[in-house]
Amino acid sequence: MTNAEYAAGLRQLAEWYESHPNAAQPYESNQLHFNVCHRDTVAQVIQDFGGRWEKRASSGLMYFRSTFGPFTLVMYTSQKTVCTARKVGTRTISARPAEPEYEVDVLAWDCQPIMGVTDPTDSPPES
Repeated sequence: MTNAEYAAGLRQLAEWYESHPNAAQPYESNQLHFNVCHRDTVAQVIQDFGGRWEKRASSGLMYFRSTFGPFTLVMYTSQKTVCTARKVGTRTISARPAEPEYEVDVLAWDCQPIMGVTDPTDSPPES
């Protein structure tokens, strides 16, 4: 879908909601989600929308949030897309039935600012 088709669809949806004031809204209707796969695309979305963005790491993903009128923009990507993993140690996983003990790397993430959006503070290492 092109951006022109998307915009036309949003106008059509807005007109429908205006003519159906009691209609139910979709789940999290105040949020627009972007799943982004490339660092350059993250930077482009931030530049295009402008404004202040917050950045937070969680469970291997990096979340960027901003407001746009009455909406919350939520952009997320793999943490490795916008940060560099650095091994800071290893952790031993105890043996379980039918599975021997093994070690996994403990990682810290080095994240550089993207379009002025600074690093999350005190991001704990992830395994």
